[in-house]
Order: sequence, then C-alpha cells, then structure tokens
Amino acid sequence: MKALLSPLLLTGALMLLAACKTQTVYNEPEPIDLVAVTTGASKALAKKVKNSLSADAIILSTSLANIDDLNSTSTLGRVISEQLASGLMQSGYRLKEIKMRSNVFISEEKAGEFTLSRRLAVLSKSHDAGAILTGTYAVASKTVYVNARLIDTGNSLVLASVDFQLPLDADMRTMTRKDQFISRSIPKKTTPVITRTFKSTDYSEKNRSE
Repeated sequence: MKALLSPLLLTGALMLLAACKTQTVYNEPEPIDLVAVTTGASKALAKKVKNSLSADAIILSTSLANIDDLNSTSTLGRVISEQLASGLMQSGYRLKEIKMRSNVFISEEKAGEFTLSRRLAVLSKSHDAGAILTGTYAVASKTVYVNARLIDTGNSLVLASVDFQLPLDADMRTMTRKDQFISRSIPKKTTPVITRTFKSTDYSEKNRSE
C-alpha cells in the first residue's frame, strides 16, 4: 500500500509545483503622468481643428461619460475633461465648462453625426460656442480606454477625435470606483446650470505672436 501511495504523492507534489511555477503573478503597472498624456491629446485635437475652427472660438467643455452608463461620470471623467480643456486653452481657444446633470453626452445618430440635446444646443447658441468638447471612457480589467472629441455646434459633425489608453493602476481604480460615480439624472427641482469660464488671454496672445 505504501509503495502504491508514494508514486501518487510524488506525482501530485510535482503537479502542484508545476502549477505554482506557471501561475501568472499580477504586477501593478508603473504610475503614469496623466497630465502629460492629456496635454498630448489636447495638442492633437488643436492640430486637427486648426483649419476648421477659428483660433478665437469658444469651446464648451463637458465631463467625459462612462461608456457603460452614458448618464454618469466619475472623478476620472471630470479630471480628464478639465485637463483637456486646459490644453486647448494653451492653444489659444477660450473654454467654458458646463455643469449639467443630464443629456451631457451627445448621442451618435449616423456615422460621424451627433445630436445635441435641446438644452445643450441653446447653451451653445447663447455662448456663441463653435464646438463642444466631449467624450467617453471605458474601464477594462487592466486598461482605461479614453475617447475625446470636438463636435461642431452648427452641424453636429465631429471636427476632431483622439483616442488614448491609461493603465488601470491604483490612481485610476480610485478615480473610477463605482461609489464615486455621480449620476446626471436628478429631480426636476434643481439649481440652475453653472458655467465656469477658463481665462486664456495670456496663452492666446502668446500663441498668436508666435
């Protein structure tokens, strides 16, 4: 009996060791410079709309939406939006941030053609905005995929679009936690829409002089 058990125990031990050796160990990704990534993305957007959007145009900025729930955003969605806005501001554009609780994301009706909500269209007209900065992000198992775009307020066509990805490190997980999501759906009785203007005079004059 012992002679029979010994080979079985040895085989089991060898199989266990082999499984331990082949098991994949998760390594936390290296921290990423989010500001550097979004700065590059904003420069790419500005370059793409150089010939289609006036250098002194006003751009309305909205928080990026969670692609799995287009009526919600998160800390990451707001941070990326603000950093992209700052980058566009450095390229000479004037940015205004829109604080809206619903219908911020612009839905695609046809290939490359988007529909502005009535409220967003009215805001665009009242601010004489030439474009809207919007986009989405998707959280995967190891990566956050981001798409940002500038949409013409006149014909709802995409003027420019950029895609980039971020490693799902500790910071990204914290900023995309579900308990930090803020739904844009609120009761009818709400406070008015708040807008914030990004001052860009210095950057505009500097870029134009160059």
